[in-house]
Amino acid sequence: MCYSGCQGCNYCKSAEECKIDDDLSGLLEDIREADAVVFGSPIYFNLFSGQFKLMEDRMYSFIDSGFRSRLAPGKKAVIVTSQGNPEGPAFEKAADDFAEVLRFLGFEMAGIIRMVDGGSPDAVLSRRDLLDQARSVGSSL
Repeated sequence: MCYSGCQGCNYCKSAEECKIDDDLSGLLEDIREADAVVFGSPIYFNLFSGQFKLMEDRMYSFIDSGFRSRLAPGKKAVIVTSQGNPEGPAFEKAADDFAEVLRFLGFEMAGIIRMVDGGSPDAVLSRRDLLDQARSVGSSL
């Protein structure tokens, strides 16, 4: 996808949508209409990836001029993170902070799935605990 971050123009406060028309526009509309959303990002330098942050900033269009969420209440969310570093607790803050953003927008958190020591693309295949957690969270949606 090719997209940019929020420009802070506040067009969305009166038009109820982001003024930027790029590949992210459809995704934002899908999030608006969905009953549940799975958000995922690798953890780089203790944070979500830059691409994820650009998308998160564009979710500002979900907030009205009174700083209230425009999204229908009761949407469910799952956050999935992956990091190469084996020290899980050292990098939990990124997902925990994003969970607070989602709660502010009216999402109910169904779960946070954290892959640590995931340096190879198929590392999760040997993590039965994470696969079971994903199944459990998925069935709760």
